[in-house]
Amino acid sequence: MMANNTYFLQLGGARVSYDPAGPALGKITSFELDDLAGGWEPLDPAALYRVATCQYDAYFMGSFGLAPRDETGAVTNIDNCIVYDGPDQVKGWYALAQMVAAMPDLDGDGIPNIPSDYKYPQQRINPAGWYMAEGSTGGDMQTYVLVQNPTDADVSVNLSFQTDSGRVVPDDLQGVTVPAMSRRTFRWACG
Repeated sequence: MMANNTYFLQLGGARVSYDPAGPALGKITSFELDDLAGGWEPLDPAALYRVATCQYDAYFMGSFGLAPRDETGAVTNIDNCIVYDGPDQVKGWYALAQMVAAMPDLDGDGIPNIPSDYKYPQQRINPAGWYMAEGSTGGDMQTYVLVQNPTDADVSVNLSFQTDSGRVVPDDLQGVTVPAMSRRTFRWACG
């Protein structure tokens, strides 16, 4: 984890506990993987793991001394790890769409259903609050935040933003109700 919220690692199939006040390269206190049986197991430093990420993040990981390896454990070039579907690179949105399309049809209506394991947060990341990966309102940029409530009860949300000049808590984005089984999109303009 970085020293601030400028960068935020998004995970699936793993959970991380960390101490933001910990020393550089010592903030992560535990890293566990989903054992696919309802539990978690610690990361094995001697094992090889398959990681799916975008090309940008893969190149960025090199700045931390991480290098892709092939199935034998030999270091390889990132360009050798790109996944193709025919002549085209597989993009993140396409991979997600294929994953959802492969989910089971639980109610027999011919449409895949997202299993209940995905309905609620799985505590993969254990910070004091949730932080968005990025956002900007400078220049012609606009920040939109979509909040989804997949539960059967209304929830109240409070939005705040980390800016270059510190935390901003807009009054109109405090105590906002997101009805059950719905989502709301909020636009925030700096200032």
